[in-house]
Amino acid sequence: MEKQPTGAQKLDAAIALHGAGDLQAAADIYANLLAERNDNHDAAYGLGTVRVQLGHAKAALPLLEQAFHACPDAPEYAFNRAWALTQLGRNSEAAQGFKHAATLAAGDIPMLVDICSRLMSLGHNYTAVEILRPASERAPESRQVCLALAIALGRVWDFTAAIATYERALALGPGSGKELMDYADLLFLAKQSEAAKKAILQARALGVSSPDALYLEARCERIAGDLEKVRHLLREAITARPHFGIAWELLLESTADDYLDVVIADCLKLTDDVSAPQHERAGLLYAAGRAFERLANYERAFEQFDRANECQRNATKARGLGYDANDVEQFIVRMRTDFDVPHEQATTSSAAEQPIFIVGMPRSGTTVVERILGGLDGVSISGECDALEVIASQFYWAQSHDGAQSARDLVTADWDNMAEQYWRLQTVPKSRATDKMPTNFRHIGLLCAMFPASPIIYLQRDPRDVALSIYSRNFADAHYYATELNSLAHFIGASEQLMSHWKSVYPGRILDLDYEQLVREPEPQGQRLAEFCGLSWQPECLNFHEHADASYTFSEVQVREPLNARGIGRWRRYAESLTPFIDACVANGVQLPDN
Repeated sequence: MEKQPTGAQKLDAAIALHGAGDLQAAADIYANLLAERNDNHDAAYGLGTVRVQLGHAKAALPLLEQAFHACPDAPEYAFNRAWALTQLGRNSEAAQGFKHAATLAAGDIPMLVDICSRLMSLGHNYTAVEILRPASERAPESRQVCLALAIALGRVWDFTAAIATYERALALGPGSGKELMDYADLLFLAKQSEAAKKAILQARALGVSSPDALYLEARCERIAGDLEKVRHLLREAITARPHFGIAWELLLESTADDYLDVVIADCLKLTDDVSAPQHERAGLLYAAGRAFERLANYERAFEQFDRANECQRNATKARGLGYDANDVEQFIVRMRTDFDVPHEQATTSSAAEQPIFIVGMPRSGTTVVERILGGLDGVSISGECDALEVIASQFYWAQSHDGAQSARDLVTADWDNMAEQYWRLQTVPKSRATDKMPTNFRHIGLLCAMFPASPIIYLQRDPRDVALSIYSRNFADAHYYATELNSLAHFIGASEQLMSHWKSVYPGRILDLDYEQLVREPEPQGQRLAEFCGLSWQPECLNFHEHADASYTFSEVQVREPLNARGIGRWRRYAESLTPFIDACVANGVQLPDN
């Protein structure tokens, strides 16, 4: 009589089939073992894992829960349970599960890297850094953990530490093309375009010729001013990926008017392909819209802007994202509660260590003001620095998830530590640096406590010009208000409400600067600006266009030209199309100029 395989032998056979990729055969054996004994947690784990691999998380989770509760110290059980929770959209529970798995797998570098990749996909970037830093110290020769830590540090905008960690990884062994491109991305985000270009060329020497690599190289060349090279690289990228929307947008910026009809025809033809991703179609439509505008066909231009923003909304909605007016209003309530009185408790450092903050709505003129200030002695330009946003995000995250102290309970040492962290995250040395991240207006309470002597410049511009400039541009994910006119009006109204609060709590700390008035009267307004910042006036600072300083914003072309009124009143060409926005401004209490 033939001897029947034991349960252990069946399990070994299932595991072998599972490892070989024969999921259905493995699942059949796991299920048979569970039918024989329903408390077989190894079979439950195996069958649950197969099901989650096949995307059947609802059926997988009870089996993985069974296995996890039977073996709570097995990191792979905790990991796969968290994986199933992710597929079910239970992201908060999934993140806790991955964190628990990381605790159990402290010595397993490959698993820790996988866990942190999953955590970052859930938005838990700080948690990933907290896990990977000690892992890197325990395994200093591990390229894998170094590379993962560098990526995580980049996600929390700690570019100095991220670049140093990436360089340590590359010193441990030659980088692959992908690793060098990731490094180049990081360098570009840190505004080191020359170093980024060097890394791209190293990746190209290894055979990397992807459209993304060509596009990033084109961005570096654009900053260097080599427009012919920019056009060559972008055409090469577009040939490889015809629907590459952002490449078409950048190509438009360096295209002569004689070729605008060709750009429009090509972009609109490509948008007819419904299989193209929504975000790619959006880029094509933004490019076509701005080309129509250059041809003075404003009706067709706005039609493309509408279509582009609809694509953007669809793309973000598909990921469960979008503008939430209630969240914005709740944030204002929180700021009014947490910062109802000044919290100026940080040590007042020397004036040289107090940044100059330039805030306002995006596209309100912050880049121009920064360039004017950058022409004055002793001022360093840092551009759109994410340092304050990182600190604010950490602060509010800790309050929401870890029960950290509120702003009113912090003492001088806490604010000093936050100020020191700001300088660690800055991309320029400690100095009289500008910080022109426009939406820092949300965090004025924090910055006033961190830097009690810092000047704050609040740029104001006709909301209709601001809205049109935003609506016609391809803004990043965080600017969800940018893709819908009612949301734009609501966000502008909310920004005015919040600024009114800050000015009442911190009188004298904030200088209102009108963009239109600055353009009309550059010298007296420039003198007023310099005086407010405690700087000596130098008229030549108004010739900022003569300097070759790089700009990483949409205003890159604008700051290469003298101060001019070309963008003032642009909205009038679109007055009829902007009627819904103007009505929404009235509904949201936004102040519109009379003219």
